[in-house]
Amino acid sequence: MYVENREAKSMNKILLGALGLAFVTISSPASAAAYEGFYIGGRLGLTYADAKVSGSSYSEALEETETYSQKPKTNGFAFGGLAGYNWIFDNIFIIGLNVAIDYNNITNTKTSTGIHGGINIINNLTRRFSFTPSLKVGGCITENVVLYGQLGATIGWFRLHSFTNQPGDVGTSSASTSKKLWGIRPAIGIEYHHNYNLAFTLEISRDIYNQRIRQTEYQFVNSVPETYNNASSMKPIYTSVLFGVNYKF
Repeated sequence: MYVENREAKSMNKILLGALGLAFVTISSPASAAAYEGFYIGGRLGLTYADAKVSGSSYSEALEETETYSQKPKTNGFAFGGLAGYNWIFDNIFIIGLNVAIDYNNITNTKTSTGIHGGINIINNLTRRFSFTPSLKVGGCITENVVLYGQLGATIGWFRLHSFTNQPGDVGTSSASTSKKLWGIRPAIGIEYHHNYNLAFTLEISRDIYNQRIRQTEYQFVNSVPETYNNASSMKPIYTSVLFGVNYKF
């Protein structure tokens, strides 16, 4: 029994020592100055684009309305830059502000076929640029590593391009609408500080736009008033994984 108690006490001491060492490591980075200050950076990665499309098409000739829904998905490369400032408190907690500009010229494309017995409707949604100011909150988990979360307000520049055609008809009608959409960008990330000036980051973010792009397209079949009215609405969501390099002044 005494041996067991002694082993238990030894194990408790080891656990307490490990916890104490972890606490010291977390709360005492090598140099707090390496985390605080103004920085700029660049980043590159992959963006996965998802969109929810709802639409309706009215045929004057048939005097009927058909509705449709689409979920176009795609992915592509993204790159951009950012600038920000970090403040550190108690040598462990970090609060920062930053502004990011990202570019990813990827297009969501989806086709609905057989509308009104033969009409094809194609919707293309493209986001080119986004501008995002964010609040950053994090903490030092080792001498060189910071975990953080961010929440930002993002604005994206979009273009919705719709096509309507009917097999056997001459020509294809189209319509295009450009619009800025507002949304939110939650993100989580990790930073590795290589030295006083240089840091590497890995970040996962999600741009959620609560607004929609809407447009209406008309098609005159064979130049007679056999009109098809296609009303489309898209609500986009973008998920990005970005690797970055920051330089602190």
